Amino acid sequence: MDYNSHYNKEALYHAIPSSCLTEHSVARDFPARISQWPALSDFFSRWAEENSCPSSCALLMEMALEELFTNTASYGYPHGEGTVLVVLSVSPERNFQVILADSGIPFDPISRQTPAVNLPIEEKPVGGLGIHMVKQFMDHMEYHRHLNCNIVVFSKSVSPQ
Repeated sequence: MDYNSHYNKEALYHAIPSSCLTEHSVARDFPARISQWPALSDFFSRWAEENSCPSSCALLMEMALEELFTNTASYGYPHGEGTVLVVLSVSPERNFQVILADSGIPFDPISRQTPAVNLPIEEKPVGGLGIHMVKQFMDHMEYHRHLNCNIVVFSKSVSPQ
C-alpha cells in the first residue's frame, strides 16, 4: 500500500471508534511534518488550559503527544507527506484523553519491547526510549489498526479538585 498524502483526511475521522469520542471532543488535523509541532503544541496547550488540566498532567501528556507525533512525522510516511488527526477530550471524571490517527505505515508503539535501560550508554541501541517513557507516564494507552489507519489512544486521569 502507498502511504501518502492522497489518503482522504475525512477517512481519518471515520477511523476513530465512536466509543473513543465524547460530545466535548475537539479535533484538528495537522500535516505530518516536524515543523507543525509548534502549532500542535499550541492547540494542545490551549485545550488543556480551557479544560483546567493540571500543569503536571498537561506536561506529561504534551511530552507523550510530542513523542508520538514526531515519530509519525519522521517515519510514518516514507513515500510522501501525510496527515495526523488529533482528537482531545476530557470526561466528567477528569480523564484527559488524546487520540492520534494517521494513514501512515502500520506501527504499534505498544508492542515495542522495553529498551535496556540499565545498559551503559555506549551499549544502548538507538531508539525506543521515548515510547517507553510514554507508556510509563500515561495511565492508559492502546493501539488499533482500523480502516488502514493507525489509531493511538492515551490518557491520564487526575483527581477532582
